[in-house]
Amino acid sequence: MRPNADTWTVVLVGQWNPSVFNPEWVARHFNDNRPVEAQLAAGPGMLGIAGWRVVVGDLLMVPSRDRLTLGTRVTTDDALRRVETTARRVLDLLPHTPLVAVGINFGFVETTPGEETRALATAPDLRRFAEQDYDVVTHGVQRSVRLEGEVLNTAVAFEVDGSLSAVVNIHREVVDLQPEGRAVACREALNNRVVRAKDQALAVLRNVYGLEVTEDAP
Repeated sequence: MRPNADTWTVVLVGQWNPSVFNPEWVARHFNDNRPVEAQLAAGPGMLGIAGWRVVVGDLLMVPSRDRLTLGTRVTTDDALRRVETTARRVLDLLPHTPLVAVGINFGFVETTPGEETRALATAPDLRRFAEQDYDVVTHGVQRSVRLEGEVLNTAVAFEVDGSLSAVVNIHREVVDLQPEGRAVACREALNNRVVRAKDQALAVLRNVYGLEVTEDAP
């Protein structure tokens, strides 16, 4: 199993003004003497869902009206810490943003899943679709579990070529808090959390689905 960097993100869900995140504003607060570039965001993955993004070295910012997505080109712990620091800095700079939730996401691809993992692809309804002459293009397993105020969501999707993709999302809602406390709650939820969330995601995929990172892992 190898990481899919496009899906390694921190997402701040709320009502945002994308125009705030122009290259000049980002350079003033986040450049760390690195070049800042605005790009069209195109292609698959969570970092291609908006019309444009701002790139600062390996750091990616994708602003849209209902969320701010922060990602990275590389899947190292140092890169994840930079994403975390940037997200917390944004919350400091824009504390009155109407926030709903914060999410941390990690995606992976496995081209040759093992027998234990392939067993998940034997749901009875697949045979019944085949009996009705349907070709199943993709199918998967999704789970949501709760631990200490957070919801952990997993999605494992099987493709016709035998490969699979796996995504783990760790989600904390703040919508029930008073508006003035939501940015603080999101900031606290991210404090020294993103690398630990990656380790948590890897443990879940290993212990529940039998998936292990086999290439260079962070």
